[in-house]
Amino acid sequence: MKKYILGIDASNLSSGGGLTHLIEFLNRPEILSQFFSNIQVWSSNETISKLPKHDCIQYHSPASLNGTILSRSYWYIFKSKSDFLDCSIDLLFNPGGAYIGQFRPFVSMSRNMLVFDHNERNRYGFSKIFFRLKLLEFIQSYSFSKAKSVIFISNYARQVITQRLKISNYKVIHHGVSTKFETTQKLSSPKLRITYISQIDVYKHQLQVIEAFHLLNKQYPDTELHLYGYGYPPYLKKVSSMLSEINNSNIYYHGGMSYNGIQSAYQNSDLFIFASTCENMPNILLEAMQSGLPIACSKYPPMSEFLEDAGLYFDPLDINSIYRTLEEYLLNPELRTKMSELSKTKAQNFHWDKCVKQTCEFLYEQI
Repeated sequence: MKKYILGIDASNLSSGGGLTHLIEFLNRPEILSQFFSNIQVWSSNETISKLPKHDCIQYHSPASLNGTILSRSYWYIFKSKSDFLDCSIDLLFNPGGAYIGQFRPFVSMSRNMLVFDHNERNRYGFSKIFFRLKLLEFIQSYSFSKAKSVIFISNYARQVITQRLKISNYKVIHHGVSTKFETTQKLSSPKLRITYISQIDVYKHQLQVIEAFHLLNKQYPDTELHLYGYGYPPYLKKVSSMLSEINNSNIYYHGGMSYNGIQSAYQNSDLFIFASTCENMPNILLEAMQSGLPIACSKYPPMSEFLEDAGLYFDPLDINSIYRTLEEYLLNPELRTKMSELSKTKAQNFHWDKCVKQTCEFLYEQI
């Protein structure tokens, strides 16, 4: 089988699920080398410092990618094609979903559903992030229309986006989940700990979760709510104000946590809650499943695509719905045990090796 040179435009990846996917993808040279003679990656120095180093991977960080958004845009439009041609790449992979340069062929990836979900985007009002998402919708729509093909990471994203854009060549490839989140021993705690790990943001609905838990805690004082996540400043301010107003000593906000530090948060939990109304592929949900936690989950898609029947569902906009779901778990230890086993079993369907191999096979077919 002839091997080709794969280029990866990682210039707009710096954190979150996109960076995690890239790290896992590049950290499997034994799979990559079956299809490609070498991998050429372009990104900022900061991002490159976080990526794995292997003999088959070469990194490039032109000055433009370490500057302002204007300098990066200049590189995209005027310089990227020549840089890619100088390295003789046969195909460009753009996992960030926004390539506006002139190199062909390239494969794009859909990552952020906020870009295409107008109802969720409207939660931000006429703010800086609202207009940023509108701009990204235009850029990603352009990118998808010019791409040789598009990779979707959930069937839900594929369904929504292909209804709006004419995309005939695509494939759905689920991300994997790290085995590092597997837990072998639960730490005992005098109180039942409910954990919510996610960015503090308008579509994550921590306000409703806090209010529902506050009511629940009055009835069941042997419970705690632990919130983890960096915050979107305007919404974090509202969350902080609510926490100060209700002054519930059983609610803890721990702030942001590194990817490596999240494992202990899962380890110390008895029950996980996930109240998002907008996801492409909910990596945090998969991590909680891999940790073997019983899960109270948002009923919004695409959560059930991954959790299936291994959790209890609620409406994140309805405080009573959240309350009832948490109460059902609290009153039924056997249910918690059953859902814990089910969620961990479902998580076994999502392997990074499988994701990387499927991605390489699909990319190879596009050359």
